[in-house]
Amino acid sequence: GQRAIASHTGVLAGSDRVYDAVFEHYGVHRLDTIRELADYVELAAVEHVTRGSRLSIATTSGGAGILAADYCERFGLTLAEWDAEWRSKLAAALPSYSALGNPIDMTGAGGRPEVLAPVLDALLTHPDTDVAVLMLGNLENNEAALVDIIAEKASASQTPLVVVWVGGSGRPETELSARGVPCYREPLDALRAIAARRPVPPGSRPKPVEVNPARREQARELIARGNTGGVLDEATGKRLLGLYGIPTVAEKVAATPEDAAAAAETLGFPVVLKALHPQLQHKSEHGGVVLGLRSADEVATAARTMAKRIEEELALTVEFTVQQAVPPGREILLGVKRDPDFGLLVVLGSGGVLTELLDDVVIRLPVADPERIRTALSKLRISALLDGYRGEEPADVDALVDCVMRVVDLVGEVGDCIEGIDINPVIVGRRGDGVCAVDALVFVTGKESGA
Repeated sequence: GQRAIASHTGVLAGSDRVYDAVFEHYGVHRLDTIRELADYVELAAVEHVTRGSRLSIATTSGGAGILAADYCERFGLTLAEWDAEWRSKLAAALPSYSALGNPIDMTGAGGRPEVLAPVLDALLTHPDTDVAVLMLGNLENNEAALVDIIAEKASASQTPLVVVWVGGSGRPETELSARGVPCYREPLDALRAIAARRPVPPGSRPKPVEVNPARREQARELIARGNTGGVLDEATGKRLLGLYGIPTVAEKVAATPEDAAAAAETLGFPVVLKALHPQLQHKSEHGGVVLGLRSADEVATAARTMAKRIEEELALTVEFTVQQAVPPGREILLGVKRDPDFGLLVVLGSGGVLTELLDDVVIRLPVADPERIRTALSKLRISALLDGYRGEEPADVDALVDCVMRVVDLVGEVGDCIEGIDINPVIVGRRGDGVCAVDALVFVTGKESGA
């Protein structure tokens, strides 16, 4: 288990991100502070509060309306559309200089009971509004009358009303809350609580992995033969991936520098030379990867230098893998991590040697659902590059999604044998060119012999 933690995947898949992944999967909103919890509970306690995301906002301050609109965008809420017929209802109640869009700027006139009452009638009967939000400020001279109007209108409506009352004596917040109308002192608190009431659909129920008994038995045998202290070396790990149709780079294993040179001639130049040992996880840190070798002599010389350095630094005697050079593409981390509470999880992120530095990852439960996988990829900062940044041709996201699905198949069949998987990187070619796993480590549990 400690070896798996030391991998790229293990380093990045911390417990906080794991909880985010589980919450996302089951449609659970996350609250980060006691204040947020209290704000949410106040709103949730109102029985008729719906769980929609279309808001209509009326405010006595244009600036407050802009602030509220910004918070709506941040929290994934939308502003309801008001057509001409419904705007005319507002126009009949408000001064001519009011702004009748949504957010509705009532101006200071909204602090007068005779103006506020018809505006609330329109807000609370508008057919495309899930939640009405009223934002007021100060108004100490009219507090009692306004509180009575707000409470009366809210109690008679099936559309929930949420109030933000900034400044003033503070009494309206207490009085409205006591009368069943959620009232907040800050727009941020109100809109965050509304967003937390919005349902996050867990999506369609994914189909279970279809187990292939013959393939599962092959995989178990491969893991049992290759298990060296709880880890498969790179070559064995990639053979396991190959059983599940995950494209891997063409390569040959060589025991000596001379064998490596001969393997390179067979594969064709240029080639990549890597050190091979189950205890050597971060090869590049110890000179264990050399790119762009173009002759047998270069390969043999690089292999001798590589073996000498690793023996001096780590006291390991290595073999070698010689790989065909892969055309450049987007580098993606695709991993699996075993969490002590939630089991195996899939980790996706920006790949390559800068994986930890970029810290660009998402974690998801291993489910066979292509749309969930696409959504997860869209959360990565590197997704802009996958989509084709600044006129570049888009990457083969379809092939990447298929690759992730195949890792899910692997987990579904032999997950009890797996402690973790680190495929870094998966090279994603241009659209139609597919993907290629060029490096892989598989950490195993030692349970492969159990049926």
